[in-house]
Amino acid sequence: MLDATLKSQLQAYLEKLQRPIRLIASLDDGAKSAELRSLLQDIASLQWIAWLLFLGATAVFLLLIWWAATVVSRPLRELAQRAYLIELGQEDTELDSARQRTLELYELATALRGMARTLLKRKNALAESNAYLERAVAERTAELLKANEELLRQSRQDVLTGLSNRLAANERLQSEFVRLKRQQLAYTVLLIDIDNFKPINDTHGHATGDQVLRLVAQTLQVNLRESDFIARFGGEEFLVLLPATGISAALGVAEKLRLAVESKPAPMIGRVTVSIGLAEARPEDQSEDVAVRLADARLYQAKSGGRNRC
Repeated sequence: MLDATLKSQLQAYLEKLQRPIRLIASLDDGAKSAELRSLLQDIASLQWIAWLLFLGATAVFLLLIWWAATVVSRPLRELAQRAYLIELGQEDTELDSARQRTLELYELATALRGMARTLLKRKNALAESNAYLERAVAERTAELLKANEELLRQSRQDVLTGLSNRLAANERLQSEFVRLKRQQLAYTVLLIDIDNFKPINDTHGHATGDQVLRLVAQTLQVNLRESDFIARFGGEEFLVLLPATGISAALGVAEKLRLAVESKPAPMIGRVTVSIGLAEARPEDQSEDVAVRLADARLYQAKSGGRNRC
């Protein structure tokens, strides 16, 4: 539109210039000089008008460039900044496509918003999945730990009497012997054997023998301190460990246990007795087995001496 206006104005001025030229050709010399001066003035005016038109067109062109930059470049920068926030993990960054002034920018903003929503959904789904897996692993780990603890307990417990078994007894003897070496704190071992147990089994059967074992185990256990240790050491034999107890005090405990069993008759059997051998562990012993072997030897002496004695 601007070029058409400029062209029409130039044609008008050219027409204006052609008329004086035709007139000058028909005049004399004096008149021609006056006409030439007038023509030169018109040409100078035409040059100024042409320069003004050029400057105006340039200004308009620059304004158009600035407007295009405002419409396109600024929204692109805003979209780029929001896309960078999404890259940093802020998937909930808002992308307002309604503010975009061109179709292309609107479509770009819409696509970025959809991508951000998809990323956010996947991120939330992954977080939920991880949380579920962590809970499942924690629950399974707790179950396994509980199962391992139960297996460990069962592996160290006598099924028939509920007392600790020989494995647990060996571990306790070892730990007490280590403490003895470190703290010089003596302990005493008691080996207790049910008298005439084989005839009980042979005469009344193994079920009755099992009842006798449970009765003796319960009687021994309720007559010991909480700090004392008792285990079924094998067959009809029990081991009692008395921490921080010398041989003199241990003899009193042994006699108490013997009397408790003797005073507790078993169904179908009646009076049940036990023989007890005991020995004090000493710091100079080579291992925890020394006191156990000595207690076993003294148990044999009690058996040989008539049973039902310490």
